[in-house]
Amino acid sequence: MILVFALFMMAQHSQHVDARHDTFGMSHEATHHNFRLFADGGAIELRANDPADAATIGIIRTHIRHIAAALAKNDFSMPLFVHGHEPNGTATMKRLHARISYRYEDVDAGGRVRVTTTDPKALSAVHDFMKFQIKEHRTGDRGEVEMDRSGRKFRWPVAKMFTSRHILPGGIIV
Repeated sequence: MILVFALFMMAQHSQHVDARHDTFGMSHEATHHNFRLFADGGAIELRANDPADAATIGIIRTHIRHIAAALAKNDFSMPLFVHGHEPNGTATMKRLHARISYRYEDVDAGGRVRVTTTDPKALSAVHDFMKFQIKEHRTGDRGEVEMDRSGRKFRWPVAKMFTSRHILPGGIIV
């Protein structure tokens, strides 16, 4: 009985997140999110399901630019609005705001906010934030650190991030 109630509550919460997302001018059914974890931060990605849907792609890019600008100003009101409570990692990201960079990037059929940092505590908070988003939006993303395969030059901020030897994804030892 408890399991049934828990599943019901999770479904209700998921519908809440979807409905709040739809208020941004695009249908949840016409778009998909990805939240990625990288060695230097992560990315919030939103794409149109139909790569020929120019109207939705335009709305997505405007929306994601707005998110990047808000986060750059330390404004986390949109994630709070969508989820109804503060996402994991947010308090630390706010506190360490000066150590985190947020920039908008076009991606195929959409846009993304690329989040970067060289501060270990900020990096942990960014990863917590992305993992929260993966769960809340039910994206199916792995929630593990991966290579940024965006086609842009990837810079490993190894010297500032690690104080001892670590094995990174792909067996890279630093």
